[in-house]
Amino acid sequence: EEQYFEINNRCVWPNVIDAHRLEFYMIFIMTRGEGIYTFGPTELYIRENTLCFIGPDMIRSWRAQMDEQQGFFVNFSETFFSQGFMNRRMLHDFPFFQVGGHPVIQLSETESQDYLTLFQWMKKEYDNRTEFSHAILRSYLHLLLHKANAHVKEEKPDTVYDNGAGIRLVKAFKALYMRDF
Repeated sequence: EEQYFEINNRCVWPNVIDAHRLEFYMIFIMTRGEGIYTFGPTELYIRENTLCFIGPDMIRSWRAQMDEQQGFFVNFSETFFSQGFMNRRMLHDFPFFQVGGHPVIQLSETESQDYLTLFQWMKKEYDNRTEFSHAILRSYLHLLLHKANAHVKEEKPDTVYDNGAGIRLVKAFKALYMRDF
């Protein structure tokens, strides 16, 4: 897997994206607009001040419910994210990338502005790349994910993500598959 990173304004998204599978991780923030986002078996109504996380191999689709869409989306490979870190499984430990996890965070206006600032910093660094940009972009990604992780843990500190035999079975299968793969 190659190192891959890309960030763009969300307004470049079409209003309808047919079902397809991602080969990378995606995080997006919606600051204006709304629509129906389907990832895996889950269909959610996404509106402004929402942060969403999609892992690789997840089948996703999008149907906008408003013409105007604003925000940012960032795509990256696990290789890019993990470069220079001992824990290569860190991404899999975040609740938003787990099966049956927590892929959407509804933000307050103030929280949304904090995350938006991070996305804007990433976009500025990405548009003006230097030899140091990969390390800087990776640091922003780590900051974003750790901040979101803290948010989820503070909101729902007692949540157990193994809620049900079906999800435990899928998680066990996925862990074995990834180990053998």
